[in-house]
Amino acid sequence: MNTQITLEINGYKRNVLRYEYGFNRNTDYKGRPTTGVLGGDIYVEMESDEGCEVLDMMLVDIGKPYLCFFFRSEPIPVSGKIRHNIDDMMFREIAFDEAYLYYYEKNMSAEVSFPMVTRFLISPTRLDINRTVKLDRRINTTDGGWWEEYQEEEKASILPKVVLEPPKPIVLVTSVKGKDCALPNEKVKYEVTGYNLSNVNKSDRKRVKWVLLIDGVKEYRKEQGESFELRIKEEWANKEITVMPYLQAETINVSVKTQIRTEAIVVFVNGYWNTGKSNSFAEPLKKMIAENIIGTKNKKDYWESMFINNTYNFLIKKYKQWTNKTILRSGITPLFIDGSNVWNSSGKTRFNAGWDEAEELLKTELLTHNVINDEGLQMKKIFIISHSMGGAHAEGMISAWKYHDLEIEYVLHFSAADNKDFQVNLPHVTYQINLVPDPVLMYKNTDDSAKVLWENFWNMLRRPYLDSSCAYMIEKMLPEHYIEVKNTDALNHAYTKGGTVWNLVPFLKN
Repeated sequence: MNTQITLEINGYKRNVLRYEYGFNRNTDYKGRPTTGVLGGDIYVEMESDEGCEVLDMMLVDIGKPYLCFFFRSEPIPVSGKIRHNIDDMMFREIAFDEAYLYYYEKNMSAEVSFPMVTRFLISPTRLDINRTVKLDRRINTTDGGWWEEYQEEEKASILPKVVLEPPKPIVLVTSVKGKDCALPNEKVKYEVTGYNLSNVNKSDRKRVKWVLLIDGVKEYRKEQGESFELRIKEEWANKEITVMPYLQAETINVSVKTQIRTEAIVVFVNGYWNTGKSNSFAEPLKKMIAENIIGTKNKKDYWESMFINNTYNFLIKKYKQWTNKTILRSGITPLFIDGSNVWNSSGKTRFNAGWDEAEELLKTELLTHNVINDEGLQMKKIFIISHSMGGAHAEGMISAWKYHDLEIEYVLHFSAADNKDFQVNLPHVTYQINLVPDPVLMYKNTDDSAKVLWENFWNMLRRPYLDSSCAYMIEKMLPEHYIEVKNTDALNHAYTKGGTVWNLVPFLKN
């Protein structure tokens, strides 16, 4: 076992042979303590050498002059510690402070058998044993009679010097821009355009917050920054939203009000028009139909202007009746489609052509007219109006758009031709209107035997119209949505693309 005892006192360091310390209390005749803890002096013994450092510490104040005979100079204290290590591990540590050397002895001998030893006593007034037992008997902190538990002196905290800086100006948002009106599913960008300060740092610009006010309820957004992109929800249609950016607190004085409008596209799908390819049926009928019924123009010019205007008014009122929401006349966009094909084409052929055209329109006109956005989400309401051979073409378009999750609000088929070659896709919102008798439908909807022999066809025309009252109804049309009105006029087929039909059919008139 390797043992080492080291003394450090006022910077002087030596190995020690032995040390002692002890405490005691006075007792009365019954053996009970009558005083506090006394003693505590430290006895140190070490080998002598040629130096006298410890003695110098004891005598350092001897040379000081006396103030007078009765007042001697204050002795100079020492401080240090004794560290006792066993196998390089601390076994005991005695730390002393404000201590005094009051006994010194040096034992010298010429005989080798007698070691030369230096002994001295230390009288501490502050003492720590193994850093756990802390004792104090200083005059200024105790009564000085005996040892007491040491109380750590509270060091006055030195407050850092406060450097007063001028107050940082408050940054406020003063202006913002954005769209005045928008459509459902549209992405609208709002952007801060002004602050109350000319120099606004990037961190302030990045922490701009946004809040929406809808129906009196505030919605605080998680997005931050000078610009904010908002997707308009479908349920906000016909409502006004207020968008407010802020740094301290939102205010209606710094805001953008955006009206969410309900707008629509009305798709007019025309039927056959005289392209000069009508030689396949009887000459007298060809001349009458070409000159008086079919016409020679397609798309917008196929329809009478009164028909188009009445269609807009009808759909606006109907939509208001269903939803209690308003579509303004200025919010309606027409789209005119040629759904005719050749005279002898089947309804199935035109249905397939309508599907193909609808797929192309998804990439062109529907994007151009903001019917859908670049993600394919619907922004405007869709209404479909068809006439004659355009009915099958229109149903093909409806099937394609339905496949792409577009919603069709209302469908009106006027005098649909080849009614058994295609089906209605949306029976609950689809209506069919016919004026009878209709020479064109009597020809288009009959079998080939009547078309090949003029006598057979003429006999068919002599009937009021086809035998069944629902002979012209499109497959899967709801019977209550099929509207047939009698009108003894050979031009009934032409009337259903003009203004006359709106006066003849109570469903439309009312």
